[in-house]
Amino acid sequence: MRSVKALSRIGELIEAEVSSERCQELEEGFYRRAYSELLSIRRSIPDSEPGRSIIVDLIREAQEALRLLFMIRVIKGLMATVLGVDDERLTEAERKAVRDVYEAAYQHAAAVIPEVSAKEIGEKVVVIFERNSVEVIGPRMKVYGPFRRGDLAYIPAELAAALKSEGACREEKVNVE
Repeated sequence: MRSVKALSRIGELIEAEVSSERCQELEEGFYRRAYSELLSIRRSIPDSEPGRSIIVDLIREAQEALRLLFMIRVIKGLMATVLGVDDERLTEAERKAVRDVYEAAYQHAAAVIPEVSAKEIGEKVVVIFERNSVEVIGPRMKVYGPFRRGDLAYIPAELAAALKSEGACREEKVNVE
């Protein structure tokens, strides 16, 4: 019975995938061929065939098993990608799924864990003063200044943001190479 053999083969592949760290070798187009085989089995069974519903159920189980195999391999590929390893044994369809899942997961992670701003980590920036300024008090009660027009200063990003909003200075990118 072809449907039982197909289901058995898929089961063997799943077992091999679950029991190994790396993906097993699958030829390109494996899923398409397996699906076509299941479809041809289904089409070859006359509606009047005794036990037809059992065979159809086996085919459905085989389809679900193929999907499970695909997901296991994509998860393995995703883990390899996260670790910076290319798993060359993935099929092209699996590679595309890995890229899509990785990108979606990264976007969700970025939404949950936004980038920390310079202000939040107490970073300092270089500014050029646009006008004369009196002494200013920084975020930790440190006094900065006075500054004259054209002065360069290395001040906390939070203070720079406040002074920039008043037009007192502008941030200057400094190349330290």
